[in-house]
Amino acid sequence: PQIENVDSHSKSTPFDLTSKESVWEQFKNNIQGPLSLLLLQIIVILVISRTFGIILTWIGQPSVVGEIIAGIVLGPSIFGYFFPEFSEFIFPKDSLKTLQFLSQIGLAFFMFIVGMELDIEKLQKKAHNALIISHGSIIFSFFLGIVLSTYIFDQFAPSGVSFLSFSLFMG
Repeated sequence: PQIENVDSHSKSTPFDLTSKESVWEQFKNNIQGPLSLLLLQIIVILVISRTFGIILTWIGQPSVVGEIIAGIVLGPSIFGYFFPEFSEFIFPKDSLKTLQFLSQIGLAFFMFIVGMELDIEKLQKKAHNALIISHGSIIFSFFLGIVLSTYIFDQFAPSGVSFLSFSLFMG
């Protein structure tokens, strides 16, 4: 039997530096699986959220505000608008259902933890103040809407609509 001379560089491995593919192309090929894409999405979301949370904590705001801003930045309104190809690569439309399902599970766990830490005695002590503040803000806004409706009724009210209906709607 003859022994073939096999060139050791002819086989391609995942970490083959002599491959003709660039690192970016190898990364794109390796990220095609749903689990690897989900892990990439989670890593991107956590890193950006944590970064924005730290920045906003540094300027005196709660970290949750930074995390909300990070969600807006990663969404289609900023990240998807300015970098549509990169956004489609990290958050393709067919993967958003999985990400949404995972986020619903996270939200359920978060609400469970909040419920476990809820102190009913503190809530009862603050209930009166919360009731006054909420009713005051509703009544004040409602009053401003009714006052505004007296000035704009003739110009914006559809025909056949009474002033009472229009002012209640505006309020």
